[in-house]
Amino acid sequence: MSNLHTKNAFLHYLFTTAALIQESKSSENPAMYLYSKDARTPVFMLEGLSRLYKNLHNKKRFEKMQEKFKVLEDGLGQVDFYHSLVNSKALSGNETKDLKIYFQELLNESCTILNIILEQDYFKKDEPFFKEVKKLKSADWLSEEKETQAIAKYYNKECQALMEMGTSLPFTDLELHAHEWRRKLRWLSIYSQALNGLVQLESTSVESKWKKYMTPEIVNSPFNTFKSGDGLPYHIWLNQPAFFALSWMIQTLGDIKDEGLMQHAITRGILKLNPDMEGNDAYALAKKWCGSKMDDAQLLQKAATITKTFLEDKALNVL
Repeated sequence: MSNLHTKNAFLHYLFTTAALIQESKSSENPAMYLYSKDARTPVFMLEGLSRLYKNLHNKKRFEKMQEKFKVLEDGLGQVDFYHSLVNSKALSGNETKDLKIYFQELLNESCTILNIILEQDYFKKDEPFFKEVKKLKSADWLSEEKETQAIAKYYNKECQALMEMGTSLPFTDLELHAHEWRRKLRWLSIYSQALNGLVQLESTSVESKWKKYMTPEIVNSPFNTFKSGDGLPYHIWLNQPAFFALSWMIQTLGDIKDEGLMQHAITRGILKLNPDMEGNDAYALAKKWCGSKMDDAQLLQKAATITKTFLEDKALNVL
């Protein structure tokens, strides 16, 4: 018997995203409309589910779907990045007025690019994901028992690969190391959310090593509260303290990444508007406006340190 729950979980995010896209058609700026409605979240779920299921069955089918969702997510990510810059405290002063205008132009450009994608790939269709719905309904879904076992096996395989990745990273490049490490960790969280109740957190006794990760923000985060799995015959149970540690790592690496990428973006902006300025001077000015106390090397050292502790605590081993 095919797994109706899985198909419905996938279809839920497809229909949610499709409805937002249809709504955006009447907006003057569809890209900003989608951004304001947090369309990136269901698109992330679709990308995560495609990434997961291409490793279980119908590889080519789900790879194509993943590529399509990634284009949409990347577009929304660019809008998010420049919108955050334009509205950051770093660019709120009079001395950064020209720089703010520069990044507003880049925000407008990122919206234009996404709007072209929407016009070409979505707005001309009555049902934006008609082909994807057909592909999902005819996929070779596993039985509930076999699928649960396959997902658990794949999840464990991903944890093993991430342990190896985290151990081998030199942390000498913000984008290639800290940011990429976070991206890979984040999929473990996205899978858990996207599976609509199949994954649950198992409460266990909290060892002292986990307490540093269990901040109120992490414990009460909506990303760490999964949908009820009532009525499902099988579940995948994850260690709750270890999952909180994973969530803390994703959040903290995200903060490091955001601070570093903002410094770099503002530095590039300063040099674009002041081509005669020395790079080091532009970077120092960017750090000042960002209110940063750490430079690239210090941010990377912080990422390396928390990664080392996270791996030594064996969160991925027991997750």
